[in-house]
Amino acid sequence: MKLKINDKLLYIIFEDKSEEKLIMNFTTYEDTSAAFCGGGYNPMYVQKKKLGKIIKEIYVSYAGLAREIIQYCKTMDIKISEYKDERTHFPFQKEEFDLRSYFDPKYKYIDHQVRALQSMLKTNTGIIKATTSAGKSSIISAYIKITKMPTLILVNKVTLAQQLQRDFIKAGINCGICSGQGIIRGDCMVSTIQSAKKIPDLMNYQCLIIDEVHQSSSTSFQEFLCGVSYPYKFGFSATPEGSSDYKFALIRQFFGSIIEEIAAEELMKNEVIAIPDINFISVDCPQTMDWQSAYEQAIVFNKERNNRIIELVNTYKIPTLILVRIIEHGEELQKLIPDSIFVNGKDTSPKERMNVIDKFEKGEIKVVISSNIFNEGISITNIHMLIIASGMKGYTESSQKLGRALRIGDDKKTAMVFDFFDKGNRFTEKHSRKRASIYKKAGFKVSVKK
Repeated sequence: MKLKINDKLLYIIFEDKSEEKLIMNFTTYEDTSAAFCGGGYNPMYVQKKKLGKIIKEIYVSYAGLAREIIQYCKTMDIKISEYKDERTHFPFQKEEFDLRSYFDPKYKYIDHQVRALQSMLKTNTGIIKATTSAGKSSIISAYIKITKMPTLILVNKVTLAQQLQRDFIKAGINCGICSGQGIIRGDCMVSTIQSAKKIPDLMNYQCLIIDEVHQSSSTSFQEFLCGVSYPYKFGFSATPEGSSDYKFALIRQFFGSIIEEIAAEELMKNEVIAIPDINFISVDCPQTMDWQSAYEQAIVFNKERNNRIIELVNTYKIPTLILVRIIEHGEELQKLIPDSIFVNGKDTSPKERMNVIDKFEKGEIKVVISSNIFNEGISITNIHMLIIASGMKGYTESSQKLGRALRIGDDKKTAMVFDFFDKGNRFTEKHSRKRASIYKKAGFKVSVKK
């Protein structure tokens, strides 16, 4: 078997049909996205998806799959008689650097950041699996300073783009931004995926980094990634695998495998992130025939549940973020909680969102209610109490929500987190158990209160 790889594609010439069959099977996944409907699962809608194809007797896939295909060949005793690496390589990959000098000396523990940076400098592609508040913007800043490559950083939300640009400029990087609000040029560029094609000289970047890379299995990211070719590509996420093998494979075909993992336990032990005190509050929910009715009656308009949220706010009187899923729920809670602010993607502009974050950080706002625009990526240190009022059970979504409370501050070493055990409804009770399991698997302690 002969392999050739460049910055974008992997080519394989098979010496016999058995090799071809093995590799085709290895790069075929089950897409179950259409099989889940109305709280149920129908295997009739599972589809087989191939990530490589045969073109004129040559197997072609995106280059990110190369490492795992080579590893698979070793496992299956498939001989690789020829390997050509035609990827772009720069001199910095052979140089030695004092990596610690690229991080702020006031941080007493940066071992995890140094490891991640080291892993990035050794290769062309890879995913950094880093729990929330691991300091990914500092890692990216250090990488840009060392490599001096024009770098494009893509995100899926304008507020996250604004925060990252602010962090990079603070680190001394001439960083521009591209979003629906317009374009500001810089040596490097942060952009939302929705506006990426508007960037001047889009093909001149040498490195692509996607923050919250678990989002890049979506159609908008996949279409963009299929149309560009950058020598260096890296992704950051606390939950890159998500809950779908196929969606994770869509990401890996461009970014390769996980090259470094930063776990929550390490960062809690070294006081990099706050230790969450996670409590599930038990509430009664009506039984319903379907999931949609369950969400409305057991969560959004459940008086007992909403009253418990009000009690938490009134009892603790500390800076609080309340996460909801739909606008109606946020509006309902805002009516019930005096002086609270509700932000959402429909009615709150990006500028207003940043203004709310700044006022919340300064203590001028005590309670912020947010739709899913604050579920992930957003950096807010002053969250002393997080109330996850949104329900649901997705692995990525649940992990990302919990991450909102983990940023440590001078007067904050722990964070109070409240979720709900929504008992009595077959849909919501199942979802509550699933969320508790996700938190425990992430290394956090969970308790249930009546």
